[in-house]
Amino acid sequence: MKYLSGQKEKVMQNWLLPKPDTDIIRNEAVAISKGLTTPDYFEYMTPNLMTRAAGQLGRLVNSINHDDFAPAHPFQQFQQTMVRTFLQSTQKLIEEGAEAEVLQEYFQAHRKVMGMAIGKSLLYEVTQLIVRFAHAGWLPVGSEDIFLYTGTFRPFPHKGHIEVAEAALQLARKQNPDHQARLIISTFSINHWKPETNSSFNSRVEQLQHAFHNYPQISIAKIGGDTRKSKSFEQQMLILQLTGQKRFNYVVGSDIFIEDSKLALKNHSFAYPFFANPTTEFYVSLRPQNTEEELQQAITIAHRFGRPVHRLAPPKLALSGRYIRKMSHDEIIAAAPASFIQDDLRQNKIIL
Repeated sequence: MKYLSGQKEKVMQNWLLPKPDTDIIRNEAVAISKGLTTPDYFEYMTPNLMTRAAGQLGRLVNSINHDDFAPAHPFQQFQQTMVRTFLQSTQKLIEEGAEAEVLQEYFQAHRKVMGMAIGKSLLYEVTQLIVRFAHAGWLPVGSEDIFLYTGTFRPFPHKGHIEVAEAALQLARKQNPDHQARLIISTFSINHWKPETNSSFNSRVEQLQHAFHNYPQISIAKIGGDTRKSKSFEQQMLILQLTGQKRFNYVVGSDIFIEDSKLALKNHSFAYPFFANPTTEFYVSLRPQNTEEELQQAITIAHRFGRPVHRLAPPKLALSGRYIRKMSHDEIIAAAPASFIQDDLRQNKIIL
């Protein structure tokens, strides 16, 4: 059984329907139970959608008849440990009679862990916990400011990407200190400008998970962007719909932003929707391969469309995929942000 990016998109679309397709949801439950994917949408769904999704997944996964998933990869073992620890800690809080506000805050602070549920038993336990919280009125009621960050992230997400993500969250907290912020990262599954990357979508998603595993306010959406026509914009908006937020806060590197601004002027079907959408606000970081003059020209184009542009502090590390491929092996490992990626590089599991 294989899990393709399009399957996750179908699942996410179904959560927005009055009556989700049972076969699609059952396939998702089977895929999670076999360790092929995780319910990443639990990390950013509205409480109502999350409750409904948990109820359906819980019923379906409980009917699956096969042995539980035993992970071999260290990262999947880490995921299972994180989920088990979260479940035990939550149960302890409930048994100790914690106030509803305490449970809400704890749940919100650990939402990322629920998106890590992998294997049949852990998925069932997480779904039952969500349903229990919903019935008791313990689900968080406050909203998060959602930011979407997309890119190719090839050959792997490096420390420069980490800096951009952190800068976006810092600016979000500065703009609205009373709100929590969440950054949702996705990558392209089909990129006709870089077709050589199309076969590596699943591995790039895994590397994103590895790189940002220790960032509770950063989620990895396993839905794949598509550069054909307006597909990428539609997929980003699908993620946004699950969060319930209207404003499209779009975090992007200057390389993509500059190229897209030129395409938007030509009404190109890929870039135009991002610039024409009245709720889009760009959050842009200057990358080492671009000049300030190029970036200013792109910002001027965005302003012509009436789109605000917020500047993020440029990464201190001048890194890009092109630069990384010119580095020595030791330098490449040093540019990797997490031990899971460093281990994969040492074992030559990442194609540079």
